[in-house]
Amino acid sequence: MRKKKIKIIFAGSTQFSFMHLKNISFTKHKIKAILTKKIKKFKKNNDIQKFSKKYNIPYFTFHTLENSKTYKIIHKFKADLLIVVAYGLLIPEKILKLFPLGAINFHASILPQLRGAAPIQWAILLGKKETGVSAFFLNKNLDSGKIICSLKCPIEKKETYSTLSAKLVILSLNILHQILSIFAQKITPYSNYQNKKLITYAPKIFKKQTQLYWTHSAKKLDRQIRAFYPSPNSFFFIKKIRIKVLKTKTQNIKKNKNLQIGEIIKANKKGIYINTKKNILILKKIQIQNKKPLYISDILNSKKKWFLPGTIL
Repeated sequence: MRKKKIKIIFAGSTQFSFMHLKNISFTKHKIKAILTKKIKKFKKNNDIQKFSKKYNIPYFTFHTLENSKTYKIIHKFKADLLIVVAYGLLIPEKILKLFPLGAINFHASILPQLRGAAPIQWAILLGKKETGVSAFFLNKNLDSGKIICSLKCPIEKKETYSTLSAKLVILSLNILHQILSIFAQKITPYSNYQNKKLITYAPKIFKKQTQLYWTHSAKKLDRQIRAFYPSPNSFFFIKKIRIKVLKTKTQNIKKNKNLQIGEIIKANKKGIYINTKKNILILKKIQIQNKKPLYISDILNSKKKWFLPGTIL
C-alpha cells in the first residue's frame, strides 16, 4: 500500500512543542506552516522560530485566531492536518474545519484530568503519583475533544517540571508517530469521548503563585519548588531582595511551640533549615537576585548574616 504524504500546519510555542515539530521534520510528511506565540522583545528567537527560518517554513505569530485575516492565511496553505502542542491560543471551530483530517492536540495529562495550560506543573503541585499524555481531536471547547490515545507515566518523589517534561515528551512522540502512520495509510484513528465525571483543570500559572509562604507545609512548598523548576522558579524575599529557590529537602520534626513559622532554625553547609506550618524545609540551592545559582555552602561564605538562626523570613 502506498502511503499518503500528509500536509501539516503545526502550532506550538514551547520547548515541549519544539520536540514534536522537530520529529515531524524527520518524517516524509510536509510542514506547510508554523503558528507560534510572539515572545517578549528582550528574548532571542525561540527554537521554533529558529527552526522555521532554517528550513524556510512560513511561520506566524498571531495574537488571536478570531478574525478573517488569520482565517485566510491558514486557508491558503490547503493543509490536511493541524497538529497542536502547547500553542497557547484557542483555535476557532471555523479554522478547525479547514483540515480534512482534523486537528489533533497533544496534551501532557491523562484527559479529562488536568485540562488547561499547565498540566505538568499542576500534576506535581497536587502531589499526583502519575500523569501522562493524551492525543485528541480538537473541538471548539478547551481540551474536551474525543481522545485518540493516552499513555501513563509515574511521577517520582523528586520529580521536577524539567525531568517530568523530558519523560512525557518521549511518550507523546511515540503517539505522534503512530497517529501519522495511521493517517498515512488513509485510515482515521479511532477516538472516544472523554468521561465528564473525571474532569479537573490545570489553569495557567501566574508569577504571584510562585512566591513561597511558610504558612504552608514543608511538603507542599517542596512540591511547589519542583513544579516551577527550572522556570519560572519559586521565590521569597529577604531584605527586600528576591531569592529564588532551586533545590530543597524536607525533614519531619515534632511540633515546637517555641518556633515561629518562617523562622530559621539553623544554617550550615547542609542547608538553611526553615520552620514551616508543618515540618522543616531545607534550602539546598538558591539564587540571589542578579546573581548566579549557588549551593548554600557557598552562599554562607558571604551572606551568613542574612540567614542567622532566629531570623524570621
